[in-house]
Amino acid sequence: MAGGKITADNQRNRSIRVAQAFYEALEAKDIDRFATLWTKDAVYRVPATADGSPGQLVGRDAIVSGIGEFFKLFGDTQFEWKIEPMLDPRRVIATWSLDIDLVAGGTYRNRGVAIIQVSGDRIAEFTEYFDTHAFLQTFGND
Repeated sequence: MAGGKITADNQRNRSIRVAQAFYEALEAKDIDRFATLWTKDAVYRVPATADGSPGQLVGRDAIVSGIGEFFKLFGDTQFEWKIEPMLDPRRVIATWSLDIDLVAGGTYRNRGVAIIQVSGDRIAEFTEYFDTHAFLQTFGND
């Protein structure tokens, strides 16, 4: 880093490291580590929720609280992910799949893709698409 300026390659590597830490925290169900990964005003978007409408959580506290509720339901959690850089060095795209044993019994399996935008060493924007049918089969109000 000449003159303290972050190069595109350095930012790209930083973005990949932040995304890697995100999935590691999810797999470990480490809510404290998860919380450190977000900017205070971060936005977590789900353009198509399980009921078909767009949804979002705004702010680190809302994101951590929302995801933390799911952590309470999860037993053994297996994640697989692949993170790829994008042209904008602050963004990465991640494809993922998960297999989770639920505390109350049963299994939740899903797959999806996320676009993660980093600011410094934190996630500023997170946009995720996943199999809403699989989500409804497990968590829907049938």
